[in-house]
Amino acid sequence: GAKEAVREKTIREPSLWLKMSGVILVLIGIISIATFKRSSTKLQTSSYYLSGKPLTRGIPNSVIFTYDAVSSPSDSIYIQQSWDKRKRVLVEKNRHTHTSIYYEPGFFKAKLLVDSQIVKEQSLIIPTDGWLGLIEQKAVPVYLEQAEFTTRNYIHLPSTSITKNNITLQPIPPVVKFYNVGNFRPTEIHNFSFNVDVKNDLAAGSAACQLTNVILITDDNPIIIPLSTKGCSSELSLLSVDQIISGKKNDLSGFGADLKNWVNITVKASPNGLHYFVNDQLAYECPLPKRKMYIVGMAYVFQGTGAVKNILLEGENGIAFKAF
Repeated sequence: GAKEAVREKTIREPSLWLKMSGVILVLIGIISIATFKRSSTKLQTSSYYLSGKPLTRGIPNSVIFTYDAVSSPSDSIYIQQSWDKRKRVLVEKNRHTHTSIYYEPGFFKAKLLVDSQIVKEQSLIIPTDGWLGLIEQKAVPVYLEQAEFTTRNYIHLPSTSITKNNITLQPIPPVVKFYNVGNFRPTEIHNFSFNVDVKNDLAAGSAACQLTNVILITDDNPIIIPLSTKGCSSELSLLSVDQIISGKKNDLSGFGADLKNWVNITVKASPNGLHYFVNDQLAYECPLPKRKMYIVGMAYVFQGTGAVKNILLEGENGIAFKAF
């Protein structure tokens, strides 16, 4: 299945790109899920229940989970927000409500676990109210005002806006993210094209690689397109739904670019798979899984800071999303 395909391609030494994008946590989660499912005592999952509903549009967002685990032979019952097992909370066996707060948007599969076995999963899309900009921090991100990062012509967070939040650019640059989730018609992945221009504004110190990720969030595994300066492509990994292609073992030099200037990214689906272009040059091709899935959001992630413009997502019914 999908998870096994991703798991088989897990990279032993996570690159800086993986740490920046959080994908390594996805992989750890997938491996953990596989471990959970090999639990020695199999429970009848039909007697358990889990559903969740976001309270609002926007971030942070609380989700009210309704659950039923009364038939559990154990008192070790957990609700887990997503693939990240660190976000697992012990809940009471005879109660039926639990609330959880999500600090970033996206697609998540919440889980109800008894001991270490997953007995129910609930798909959740945590949306944004238009564009969301944030600077990553360990516990809670620093959220940006719209006026700080959006203009009529592009998205851009000046480095002065970062330092005024008392966040230093050196020696370790911050990770800046721009999200838009759940604000356009879901677009089927077998028939879409996507175009965007990005650039990275910070190249000093440990940000010399100017690592940048363009992410298409789906109601399944995401597409994560990596970019860096030409000399850093060994650090990159492309996540193409079910496949992780490591720059350590594959030629990802096509994703190396001069990020001080605007770089164009295009992704096109065809019957032969997904085709990734950087500045009109084919950078990579990957097969597409047969199952249906839909693009529901997008994110732009910068080591340091950057800018985004000319966003266009098209599906079989025409333009699904256009901005800047």
